[in-house]
Amino acid sequence: MHIDRLDCEKNKQEIIERIAVYGTDNDERIMYIMYPLRVIKKCLMKSDSLNEPTLRYFAFLFNKKEKQFKSYTRVNVQMSI
Repeated sequence: MHIDRLDCEKNKQEIIERIAVYGTDNDERIMYIMYPLRVIKKCLMKSDSLNEPTLRYFAFLFNKKEKQFKSYTRVNVQMSI
C-alpha cells in the first residue's frame, strides 16, 4: 500500500498494526491521538500479524490475556518450532 493513498479511516487496521509492530514511541503516541483506545484494542486483538514482543506488550498494556489476541495462535506455533 502506498503511503500517499492511505485513508486514516479506511486503512486504520493496517496503520495501527504497522505502528504497533514497527513504530517508534513517538509513532505510538500519535496513534493514540488519531484513534480512540477502543479502536486500537479492537484492531490489535483481531490482527494476525503481531510478533511475540508486540503481542506481549499490548496484552500487558490492555490488561488482556495473550490468548485473547488472534495473533497468539500464530506466535505460539512459531515459538514451538
